[in-house]
Amino acid sequence: MKSNQIVTIFILIIIKFITIKCYTFDSPIDNLLYVKNTSTLYAISSSHLHQLHWSTTNQTLLLLHRRVQLHSTLDNTENGVSVFIYEPSRHLLIICSRSLVGRCILYDANDISRIYVLESTIETNYLGCLSGCFTYLSSAIIRSALTGTRHERNGNIVNSQIELKNDLYRFNIDYQFQSSDRALITSLTFTNENLSNVEYIYGFDYQQHTYYILKSSRLARLCQASIAMRMTYEEIPLVSCKNSSSIVTEAFHSFGSFDYLYVVYENTVCIYDMNEIVHAFKESKIQCQRGIGYRLAHIVDSEQRRPMCEKTIEESLTEINECTWQPYRTNTYMDGTIGAVGNKIYQTTAKNVTIRFVFAQKNIVIIGTSQRHVLKFIQYNRTTLHFLHESTYHNEPSNGHYVVDDEHQSLIFAVGTELHRYAYNSCSLYDTCQSCIGSRRYDSKPCIWANGKCSLSSNSWTNDRGCPPVISQIQPISTNVNLERTILTVKGSFEGIEANSIKVLVTFSLPNQNKYLCSIEKIKNESLTCNLTIPKQPTKGTISVDIKPSRILSVGDTDISGSIEYLQKFHVYRPKPILVPDNGPAAGGTKIKIQNLKLKSNSKIRVFLGKAECHILKHDYSTDEIECVNQACRNDSERLELTVQVNNRLWQLEKTYFQCRANPIINNWSPKKSILSGGMKIVVSGKNLDIVQKPTMQFVYNSSVLTLFASCEIMSSSEMICISPTIDRSLDLTPSFDLNVLFIMDNLKIVPVDDILFVADDPIYYPFTNFIQEINSSNIIRFVGSNLISTHSMDQIDIRIENISNACFPFNFTNTQLLCVLPKTTIKKIKAYQANVEILVGTNLKFSPGKISLQNHNRSSHVSDGIFRFDPWVILVILILVAITIFIILFTIILFTCCRWHRTSKTFKKATKPPQCYRSILRELGKSKQINRKNLTIHEKVGQGCFGDVYRGELKQHGNKSIEVAIKVLRDHKTSSMYEFLYEANRMKDFSHPNILSLIGVAWDSSRQAMVLLPFMKNGDLRTYLIDEKTHPCLTQLIGWAIQIADGMEYLASLKFVHRDLATRNCMLDEKLVCRVSDFGLSRDVIDRDYYVLPNATISSKDKDGKILQTTPRRLPIRWLSPESIESSKYTIQSDVWSFGVLLWELMNRGKTPY
Repeated sequence: MKSNQIVTIFILIIIKFITIKCYTFDSPIDNLLYVKNTSTLYAISSSHLHQLHWSTTNQTLLLLHRRVQLHSTLDNTENGVSVFIYEPSRHLLIICSRSLVGRCILYDANDISRIYVLESTIETNYLGCLSGCFTYLSSAIIRSALTGTRHERNGNIVNSQIELKNDLYRFNIDYQFQSSDRALITSLTFTNENLSNVEYIYGFDYQQHTYYILKSSRLARLCQASIAMRMTYEEIPLVSCKNSSSIVTEAFHSFGSFDYLYVVYENTVCIYDMNEIVHAFKESKIQCQRGIGYRLAHIVDSEQRRPMCEKTIEESLTEINECTWQPYRTNTYMDGTIGAVGNKIYQTTAKNVTIRFVFAQKNIVIIGTSQRHVLKFIQYNRTTLHFLHESTYHNEPSNGHYVVDDEHQSLIFAVGTELHRYAYNSCSLYDTCQSCIGSRRYDSKPCIWANGKCSLSSNSWTNDRGCPPVISQIQPISTNVNLERTILTVKGSFEGIEANSIKVLVTFSLPNQNKYLCSIEKIKNESLTCNLTIPKQPTKGTISVDIKPSRILSVGDTDISGSIEYLQKFHVYRPKPILVPDNGPAAGGTKIKIQNLKLKSNSKIRVFLGKAECHILKHDYSTDEIECVNQACRNDSERLELTVQVNNRLWQLEKTYFQCRANPIINNWSPKKSILSGGMKIVVSGKNLDIVQKPTMQFVYNSSVLTLFASCEIMSSSEMICISPTIDRSLDLTPSFDLNVLFIMDNLKIVPVDDILFVADDPIYYPFTNFIQEINSSNIIRFVGSNLISTHSMDQIDIRIENISNACFPFNFTNTQLLCVLPKTTIKKIKAYQANVEILVGTNLKFSPGKISLQNHNRSSHVSDGIFRFDPWVILVILILVAITIFIILFTIILFTCCRWHRTSKTFKKATKPPQCYRSILRELGKSKQINRKNLTIHEKVGQGCFGDVYRGELKQHGNKSIEVAIKVLRDHKTSSMYEFLYEANRMKDFSHPNILSLIGVAWDSSRQAMVLLPFMKNGDLRTYLIDEKTHPCLTQLIGWAIQIADGMEYLASLKFVHRDLATRNCMLDEKLVCRVSDFGLSRDVIDRDYYVLPNATISSKDKDGKILQTTPRRLPIRWLSPESIESSKYTIQSDVWSFGVLLWELMNRGKTPY
């Protein structure tokens, strides 16, 4: 191929993942069918047929209307569906499977739950033939190809059309379908299906012919006219365009006068000119007529491997006379030798990536790949594509099938279990400014980028070049007023921007100088850094980025240019220090932690509280924390302001204070004795103890020979707890001895009045005998020891059993013995008969005397043994009493059963009262509407639905007068259903209008339960009357009924009553053909196709007694509902007006189902 034919691709955008709103199916989608100029879409997924609608308010929202199981003869799981088409004149879906030789089923397109199963024994009810064959069908009939060895599941091989008509000619055409109204679907069959190398990929119409593309890189055609169809079949080769594969996988040709054919060879797209294809057929035909061509051996009955054409005297064969009836044709079924030559326009570069589909519309070319990419190109000429956009989906498409929505210029295709809409000619497809503005370089559509999205402009000369700067983040967004400069990092898109082309400006709210330039230091593709001078006072500012391109921009150039302001304000602030603690004794010496100063590292720092310096003990630069010790206050109410000097310069801070308070006072402490091991709790009482940050207790032996310290815990302002120290035995201090006590309260040292702590030797608790002690019923444990009460008190003892703290309560304590009692709570927690015991004295000294054995746990065994020592006479008396008790119980059961049977038998003889749960709603009906069952005679059934029945009956009134009534009953006797039934009847009780069906009353029956009585309408409902062939209502009658219905609805509207289900099926005709509006919720059990049930929803309601009833949601009459009622489930008088309009359509169309 010449160099000027090489495909030129200009990448204009950064590839991004995009998300499209989609409807998700339960299993992968196999076939799609879109009905043109409507919002209806049909899909086959696994073994189900789906009917869906695009939302009228949101084109990306797909709503499921109905889902049905495919007919059992349509085996979609193994071989798939071959034909899936829509017949517009009779609103039928025709679905044919690849299995069972193309068995076909007809579906009602308005209601896919209705099917028409054709007779399976008739051969003409199959797409193929029962003996096996290929099938070719012209444009006026079904077009597809069927093969028994086909493995790919490509959905519709051709965008099919169908024409149902009576065909008087038979010739070589077999009638494939014949319906009850003599409509015919025809096909042409003549090829043995054992020829597995013959497989058809795609077909299309062009001028007078229907063309078929074979997998083996050949192109076939035949005349569309059925009179010449069979004899005009012929083939020519498709010459590939220098690609490695000669196997055709996909193809596309737009209907109409489209002049290009796109053919996919695995990873390559070749383009063929239709004029050249027609010319190749013509030249091949001329050669054949000269006797130097060939004919198709698998069709022509010849023993030759490739039979030759016969030389004829025909000089020329035009397109016109070739597709007319000629009784004597020569050289039929031509095997052409002159091929159509294609040009390569696209080839995937990645390894193992194939092309799934190709689509073209005017100069737009869309290509889908196996890598889940959908590519958009602009075709510049026959060999050049300009790349505009790439969309990436997260699931791999299950097949290459798609449908075209011409109205919205969109492709609808399946990606796994998801359905996607791809608006190939919409500006909204472009998700970045670069792709939006860049498309204008090659596409004439005036797309502009504004407010973060791409949209169509009415003026093709505005905003046709350049993209505004994009700022995603700026850090930091605040800084310390004490700093001189700070580095800003601006993240966004700065590819190709030079430092002299960009300005970063911060505009502050200051009276004098308010604009501060941030000097650019470094620029990368996705970020830049700049150095900003900080104002000397707190303020807020707006950061703006201004970019001027270094060249003059042309249409479609996507250089970044223009200005943008960052939404978040830049904040210059004074630091707000945190003091921990923020108060202390007036004596000073409190260690104060100062946080959040925002200091520079390695700075010379001084801290002041008031005028006195707080001496720094530690400065942690990693946490920005300073620890210092304050000096004494002048008084205990002084409030000291914090000031900080950094490098001899005053640091600006939010005002922060340290509060001086009264010094702590120690009143008393106890106990004043301890042991060598220490760990004894010492309780200290006083005043203002909680203002000390770190109180400490100091112990001194013999005037500083030994000094010990113990930390104390503040409990309240008047109490703290200290722990006595441990004396090291290696110091050779012989107990008993004294320690002098001193309290250090921050900077204040307090010597108590009694400052001596007596230290004695440790006490000793001896082990149990044999390390075990048996516990009797008293639950008392006895411990023996020495030096006990003289060294510690009972409240310093913790007796633990199996690690349960304070498990035994001490109550008797001497110098040699300790007694404690086990509470029941401890006994319940002990699982075994034996348990380990530990004694803790203070926190440091522990003893393990052994285990305890709980004897009282064995009492149950003694009790059980005593049962068998009862006197025999006692046992005999017990047995007699048991027998008498059993006899009395049996007699009571028999008596109760007899009484209940007696009452039940009476129930069936006469009417019973309703259960208690219905009494409240029946009271609302009033006594006048409650009918005695004895006055009601029930006759034959006159109607039935899914959930209830209607009977004809007679009701006796006063004076032995009888009237005919219609009796409605429910089959479902659940409380929720029956309650709703009565509730709807209650709504009708006050209606009084000649065109509204009013309530006569409600009766109660033991078997049928609630029975709603209505006037008997002899002529039934209006819809049945309209569709009855025996009745012929004139236009005047139709208009009269419309007026009567309007009068009735006007009456309901005056009562603020919303009907919610106005339709001809819910209007009744009496014996004089007067129309009355009825069915206010009493019989929603009509045919399913007129209603839609909301999935997984229940309605909760309460009766008068407060009982909650869960009821199943009503079915929605979706064909009669207004759009707002469908979307928001709200019903108003205005929505009834919409339903009345649909009812008028029903009247004028003699009861036909709308839409």
